[in-house]
Amino acid sequence: MYTAYSTQQQGKTFGERLSNETQKIFDKGYEKIIIIGNDSPDLNSKTIIDAANSCTDSKTVLGPSTDGGVYLIALHINNFNPALFAQLDWESENLQQSFQTYITQQAVDLRWLHTLQDLDSEAQVKAIVDTLAATHVLKSFLIALLETKSFFCFHYNSPYFQYTYQQLTKLRGPPYIIC
Repeated sequence: MYTAYSTQQQGKTFGERLSNETQKIFDKGYEKIIIIGNDSPDLNSKTIIDAANSCTDSKTVLGPSTDGGVYLIALHINNFNPALFAQLDWESENLQQSFQTYITQQAVDLRWLHTLQDLDSEAQVKAIVDTLAATHVLKSFLIALLETKSFFCFHYNSPYFQYTYQQLTKLRGPPYIIC
């Protein structure tokens, strides 16, 4: 597993940073990669394994999110064009369509996974909190974040926060919080 926090990434735009990190992985000798964010709470290992098994030199796999973006990208090195990849309509509701055009230019097949919601706003986080069981490890943590506005807006990449979050929740990394 490779994690690249924003402080480690190079590039002016999200697309440039993601393209550069993708290239770094391929430069290490990997032939296919799966890129996921940390804002899709319904993403599970079965979906990731399914994407890994479907990704080939002639097929790219995307997991569409309800807002027009993607929660997962399974990509073979033969289907990666760094310049075009960087110029996709990242962070917009047009990303799925932009990816469709990109894949057509690469002359490969595209497999869509099932659609999932990602969390891009406080309202979406509140909606997820309402669905969690009272004993869920994240419920009290998220409620505290939502109730304390001054704490809700924080620098999520600080090493202290990452350590604290991981110790409290036993999860991989901090959520991406938009203030």
